[in-house]
Amino acid sequence: MRKHGLCCGSVSVCLSVRPSVTLWIVSRRLKMSSNIFLGPVAPSRQLWFKINKVTKPPTVSLFPLTEYDLAQHFTSKVDKIRASTASAGPPDISGRPSTVLSTLSSFQHVTVSEVDKLIRRAPCKHCPFDPVPTWLVKRAADVLAPVITTICNASLQSGCFPDFYKQARVTARLKKPPLNPDDLNSFRPISNLPFLSKMIERVVVKQFVHHADQNGLLPVRQSAYRRFDSTESATTSYALLMKVTSLH
Repeated sequence: MRKHGLCCGSVSVCLSVRPSVTLWIVSRRLKMSSNIFLGPVAPSRQLWFKINKVTKPPTVSLFPLTEYDLAQHFTSKVDKIRASTASAGPPDISGRPSTVLSTLSSFQHVTVSEVDKLIRRAPCKHCPFDPVPTWLVKRAADVLAPVITTICNASLQSGCFPDFYKQARVTARLKKPPLNPDDLNSFRPISNLPFLSKMIERVVVKQFVHHADQNGLLPVRQSAYRRFDSTESATTSYALLMKVTSLH
């Protein structure tokens, strides 16, 4: 007897194999979970991200908002910020060294080895504007590093950032899962830039942060966007400051 191209014998074979397949899937999931949480020690930020990914899987919900609504909302927020700060005076920076050791009037050319390290350390995030996936660029770093170095140095020397690299794929995501997806204020924009755009950005940021550190231009208690600093260091510093204050 056949039904939809299957005979009774094949159905019985499928039913007999299904328990073993289910057991294999469960064992693979258990092994994957153990590798995530019992593997090499990862930074706390990555560990919390993995825990939230397992315990709070993303949910897909339908909402009546269109991409035009989201684009208009994000554009209006930027316009409001620019309008509110247009008449603001220059920042009042106090508690910094009165004499800067050096000025950052131009950027230095980067070497192939520096760019090669940046490529290998880059996360495997892909942008739809990239001609090839990021993982392939990282595997071919030995071949592509000299080419990317030339592109970065040309941008630094000319002081021009190509318009194509300023384009981004913007995705709207909920700030927190419990928020109302029908409210535009519940979303935040995530910009996915091309790989070469992020490479030039990392080269510039590296030189700027080095200059700021050498000249003491960053706030003492700033923890964001600084090496060896994080939310943990900021919380610890604040707790110590409050403890010292309470003693006095």
